[in-house]
Amino acid sequence: MDESASSSLVSINPPETVPYIKCNFLDKDTDLNENPVWNNEIALLLSYWLQQRANHDDIFGSFRSANAHTDSLGEVDVISDAEHIKKLLKVPFNKHSQISMIVHRLGRTILLDEFDVHSHLLRLEKNEWTWFRDFFLDTILRNISVKHFYKKNKTRDELVRKDRLVKFLCQSVELPQLTRSNSNNTTDESQSAEAPSTNNESTTTTAAALLQQIKDLVNASNNLEDDNDENQNGNCTSSPFQRTVNWTFENMKMLIGSDLPIFGDEQHPAVSLRLRDMNKPINVLTGIDCWLDNLMCNVPELAMCYHVDGIVQSYEIIKTEDIPYREGCQFPPGVVRDLATNLLSFLKANATKEGHTYWLFKGPDDDIVKLYDLTSLCETDRDDNPYTLPVATLLYKMAHNMVLKSDYETRLKESGTIRTLLKHCLDMLDPEKFPEYYCAAAYMMSDLFIDDNITERDWTYDENDLTDSESSKDTVR
Repeated sequence: MDESASSSLVSINPPETVPYIKCNFLDKDTDLNENPVWNNEIALLLSYWLQQRANHDDIFGSFRSANAHTDSLGEVDVISDAEHIKKLLKVPFNKHSQISMIVHRLGRTILLDEFDVHSHLLRLEKNEWTWFRDFFLDTILRNISVKHFYKKNKTRDELVRKDRLVKFLCQSVELPQLTRSNSNNTTDESQSAEAPSTNNESTTTTAAALLQQIKDLVNASNNLEDDNDENQNGNCTSSPFQRTVNWTFENMKMLIGSDLPIFGDEQHPAVSLRLRDMNKPINVLTGIDCWLDNLMCNVPELAMCYHVDGIVQSYEIIKTEDIPYREGCQFPPGVVRDLATNLLSFLKANATKEGHTYWLFKGPDDDIVKLYDLTSLCETDRDDNPYTLPVATLLYKMAHNMVLKSDYETRLKESGTIRTLLKHCLDMLDPEKFPEYYCAAAYMMSDLFIDDNITERDWTYDENDLTDSESSKDTVR
């Protein structure tokens, strides 16, 4: 087998939640077309999973992750959404795929964000991105029909599949029946009982932890929406994802945001769930998607639930390392590994200018992916680019972290890098529009030129010293 070296360190957000949701494997003949018996907790979880999908359209998603994990800036190769990474790595297996992503470079770190052409460039009511729109209309639409960029309405089959998936995930959550009425009944019974059993106490504790987990997830999502309203430029420090993963794939280090629902039980401590129609064969793209999801989140197994027209038939447990060799979805892991390496090399070799905004693009019929330097190609004032302040802020934070973490000797060695980061930051900012950011960067830049070994006495004078000096001059005379 062609194995790909992969390791990941998963950080759950928020940290106090329990890692995985306890799994309830559905009985055979469970009908996923019917509405399950909802309780308040399941309704909250359903709302959370539906809302999370909108985060993948956030053009500042990588900036939010970077602001929440500033220590990773300059330490990892890529910061992005897991969905964006998977989309790029599936390109060789889907010739008609379309890529549109915004790229930024900060030190050795590449930031990747999805850019929806239809939403930002083709909707007439949108007044932003006019500088980018002119370039797009003059350059891209000469060779590609505009119809490829319009969002297609979902078909009935797609809506049915989504509905079944949501019902499947929610019914797969093993939750104690602790609705509000049940909770009240439990309280009344406990007051009348003299000695509640240890098992009941344990069940209540577990139930409380699971319900709190769901509430924490929903609250985190709601807090992020509030941050988005107040921080449209990506400077908020709320992580837009359920978990953040430090993923090492071969020799590449990535900070990945993931919303993959991870379940578990006694026999399978961590498992991802997939719903599959037995009437439709598994294809290569599905296999790659499942494989990468599990690799990124360090999940050892996949539980595939097969159904026929929404009626559950059976489950199959598949080890993550066996996914590339499953019948119908075989793919060589080495190809995916090589593509990741080549893609990173391509971005680092061409997206070389810090502070510049790049556009990674592939049309539906293109054979290659192209990278455009929008800052150089588009005639625009720097303040018209919505990424100006987010990039400048991260450049300042990178420099600030390097100063704080280093001792005097290390700072001397890295002073050139720190000055470069601050210079790019100052070049991007208008001191009249962003005086606080500009002054902070300028102050740090000036501080670099002061030797830490120089004491206050070395650059100030003492009145007694001055008197002694004048007396000695008089004596000489």
